[in-house]
Amino acid sequence: MLNPIHRIVIIWGLTLLLVFGASSAQGSVADATRISRLESEIFSLRSQINRLESDVARLGRQPAASPSISRPQLEEIPPPTPRQPDDPSLAEQFDNLAILAIELKERIATVEERLLEIEVRITP
Repeated sequence: MLNPIHRIVIIWGLTLLLVFGASSAQGSVADATRISRLESEIFSLRSQINRLESDVARLGRQPAASPSISRPQLEEIPPPTPRQPDDPSLAEQFDNLAILAIELKERIATVEERLLEIEVRITP
């Protein structure tokens, strides 16, 4: 088996590992909390991006208004509603949604960079 010198060296090494591991573990609790918070923020941002992407895809799949086969009677046609000046068109809404998706992706990239910096600082 192991001779007494090897046992002493192993026990001494384990003791040092426990002493220094415990002191670094106390400092890493705050870092672990920050990392956990950042990971949850990343998850939230990713789910927002997924929702935006699905909204964009859904808007892209909507069929254009096609003329009906039978002509409606004159009394069935509703009077046109005046457009409000602040009412954005479908194209403007799509552009706004695309801009929001791009901004959200940039925010996620920034959060991921910050997370990587924190991980680099934590890792010995």
